[in-house]
Amino acid sequence: MQRRRLGTLALFTAHTVLLVSGSLVPPAYAEEAAQKLSLSGSVKDPSGAIVPGALVEITDAQGKRSTTTADAAGVYRFAELADGTYTVAVSAGGFATNTVTGLQVSASRPVLLNVTLQIETARQDVQVTPGGATDTAPDRNADAISISGSALDMLSTDTGMMQQQLQAMAGATGDSGSASLYVDGFSNGKMPPRSTIREIRINQNPYSAEYEEQGGGRIEIFTKPGTDKLHAEVTAYGTDSSFDSQNPFATEPQPFHTWNLEADSNGPLGKKTSFLAGIRLNHAANVSVVNAVTLDNNNNQTPLEAVVDSPTDYNGLSVKIDRQISTSNTLTARVDYGHQNQQNSSVGQLQLASQGFGLVNNFTILQMSDSQIYGPKIVNDTRFQYQRARSTQDPVSTAAALVVQGAFTGGGSALGHITDNTDQYELQNYATFDLGKHFVRAGIRQRIGRDANSSTANYNGEYIFSTLGAYQAAEQQIAAGATTVAGASQFNITTGDPAATVLLADTGLFAEDSWKITRKFTATYGLRFETQNHITDEHDFAPRLAATYNIGGDGKKPPLFALQMGFGVFYTRFPIADLLQATRLNGVSQSQYVLTNPVTYPQIPAASALQGVGQVPPTLYRIGSTYRSPYLLYPSVSLEHSFHGGSQLSFGYRGSRGEHLLLQHNINAPLPGTYNPAVPTSGVRPFGTLQNINQYDTEGVSNRNRLFVNGHVHTKPLEVFANYTFGYARSDTSGGFPMNQYDARADYGRDSWDPRNRLFLGEFHHMPGGVSGGFFMIAQTGTPFDIVLGNDLNGDSQFNDRPSFATDLTRASVVRTQYGNFDTAPIAGQKIIPHNYGNGPGVLLLNTYWEKSFAFGPRLQPGPDDPKPVLKAGQKPPELPQKYAFTASVEAENLLNHVNPSPPVGTLGSALFGKSNALNQNYTQGSANRQIMFIAKFSF
Repeated sequence: MQRRRLGTLALFTAHTVLLVSGSLVPPAYAEEAAQKLSLSGSVKDPSGAIVPGALVEITDAQGKRSTTTADAAGVYRFAELADGTYTVAVSAGGFATNTVTGLQVSASRPVLLNVTLQIETARQDVQVTPGGATDTAPDRNADAISISGSALDMLSTDTGMMQQQLQAMAGATGDSGSASLYVDGFSNGKMPPRSTIREIRINQNPYSAEYEEQGGGRIEIFTKPGTDKLHAEVTAYGTDSSFDSQNPFATEPQPFHTWNLEADSNGPLGKKTSFLAGIRLNHAANVSVVNAVTLDNNNNQTPLEAVVDSPTDYNGLSVKIDRQISTSNTLTARVDYGHQNQQNSSVGQLQLASQGFGLVNNFTILQMSDSQIYGPKIVNDTRFQYQRARSTQDPVSTAAALVVQGAFTGGGSALGHITDNTDQYELQNYATFDLGKHFVRAGIRQRIGRDANSSTANYNGEYIFSTLGAYQAAEQQIAAGATTVAGASQFNITTGDPAATVLLADTGLFAEDSWKITRKFTATYGLRFETQNHITDEHDFAPRLAATYNIGGDGKKPPLFALQMGFGVFYTRFPIADLLQATRLNGVSQSQYVLTNPVTYPQIPAASALQGVGQVPPTLYRIGSTYRSPYLLYPSVSLEHSFHGGSQLSFGYRGSRGEHLLLQHNINAPLPGTYNPAVPTSGVRPFGTLQNINQYDTEGVSNRNRLFVNGHVHTKPLEVFANYTFGYARSDTSGGFPMNQYDARADYGRDSWDPRNRLFLGEFHHMPGGVSGGFFMIAQTGTPFDIVLGNDLNGDSQFNDRPSFATDLTRASVVRTQYGNFDTAPIAGQKIIPHNYGNGPGVLLLNTYWEKSFAFGPRLQPGPDDPKPVLKAGQKPPELPQKYAFTASVEAENLLNHVNPSPPVGTLGSALFGKSNALNQNYTQGSANRQIMFIAKFSF
């Protein structure tokens, strides 16, 4: 199999090389296109790295303007310009505009003008860029979001909150609430501080064959390069509970605070080398709120509210070096180190304080990239990343875990002691070919991940009670003198060797061509190939297609609309965590034993006793022999109109169809209708034993349809952008294991990430006197939650069975709720309620920031290489900036103090059923409902 897979990779690589070397167009055609070129060049940053997407504007002597953007290789071009003198202005987010005047252009000899942009220090320009209707390039799609310059101030200074905001923005364009993070082109990235970010892109070029994810499924972050002058910035920020509103799920005040210090410096290291270095010191004295129902000292049911300290400390160091080896070769190296220490993790909601554990994480990231330009048409990028992570987890208690469905989880942590050592390697090589009307990209990415893990998870054992009443009865018997009692629904424990090591590798190759068929029409088509070890599916081909057509307009007038269409196939890789689970719990290295309706509570049966019980064979985990890589089919169409001044309005449709999606199921569960819950050994099983065989398979499906409207208003002092999405999503994979192990389609219902309506709005503006501010708002309707019994009625050892719709309200098993009348003991003829039948609360979140800057010190004199300002007759030159700046800011999270609850408890019979017992962790830091942050920044 391995030899055949290598052959497949070699074959695809050969095809890619042939495709590129063939140039896709006749040489004569490319030569003809080059002869018509009047002005071209590359755009780079101070380190010599290319700046794709830079805006290039030329103005002739009569004041007529033409614009274009630099392509993915940082190359711009103008064709068939009239002879004369031109002014060229080049700008990009996070950089100062570079203006060249008096440029002579002649049709007889094309002009090559390479431009270097400097990092802006005054940061007066605002850049939030959706796709432009005048540009048919594939990365100028209507629903793309690009944030740079002072627009970055709209995002929270706090790194964790900023990541939540970006995930929310990606959720408006993607299919889930979790998008992959890319940093400087590398996958599996870690969020850098806002002060080091040059640009953020979301959903840009959504059908690019370069990526495994669709555009809405990735967040791309590009960090700043070093500069040719020394700059530094020190930022201190923090919060205190005395300024914040109280968590509404805690009746007692919870004192907490955070303080953070970040310092960054960048500048030259000689003539051709620059650096960017920074440190981070973060301390968060947060608290976790427990809201559960348990027993008091007299074994009476009673609500429990507790506030538990859960502090987190993080220290980080980052260094980035840019070296311009030559005018066509740039080398970049970056090292990140981080140390995190967190206490009482995993506590909150139904998780009691004894469930907490201490977590220590250390990580190191090494990134190296080499960019080489071969003439005006070819760029080659080689990148390497190594990620090293070492983490240790120690539980507060090693007592047996105790789960009472819908009431509380107590006892010791079932996660146990864990030591995890991961090493991840990533190598990329991408080539770009500018062939006139064809822009070709091709490349390969290889990733290898190693996880050496030692875990005593569930070595302490776990008792599960279906109801609080059953647990109460058991405790009352023990209080009366019994040593062991019945009443628990399940006891499970793991034994064996805690150590396991896995190696997971995947390879992706791609080639794509962006063909500018006419001035109004561009088509981009590509193919991606992916393969991965440990699964039988080794040939995953993913075609991609996108097209943009400008409707109306001519060479002098902008188009009336831009019509954009796309379709693509996107695969999902098998996760290393699931491979580790299947390797560890294979029945040899480790064994997991499950006892149904045990009579041993609260004692812990010895492992030797379990091994001697013939009817309790260990549970196995494995990967199915017919496993296929999950994939999603994405179609989309949109229409965009650009207004005078740069504002845009677009609307469109996005859909997706998921096939062979990952789920787990017990392939040796009792056949439907053969299991009696009162007799644990009953039921007819396919393999003839009582062994649970939990298998990773790809049998799930999903369907999502969304209509969206995007708006972007651009004026000099004000920027407003908005996205509204109306969606409908259904799947049968939200819960991991299906309710019916032999019919996953029975779980087909609303997807867990299915807010019907979603609005995202951002606004920021500059005011006189160095004052600026903005708002960030998210509003969405509720997402669904599952209503379950908290019991195992079919013998598959999973507690996800659902009730039926009640047909006889006189039955004792009927429960009346605000969601309907349900029967907790379904009988023949009754319909089981759909998966995710309940609907949770919506979200309304409004954040704001305001800042005031003070400049002082001597004025900076321009250097010999700085661009000269273009002045009209009689116009005074602009005032030179001062050397130092101090900025005072305030940020408010959830300004309106609106309560955004978590999804309700969905276990029928629980005293908390249908109630939320915490704040929504996707949109808050958790300790307070409204949080005020104060920031002070000094820079020079």
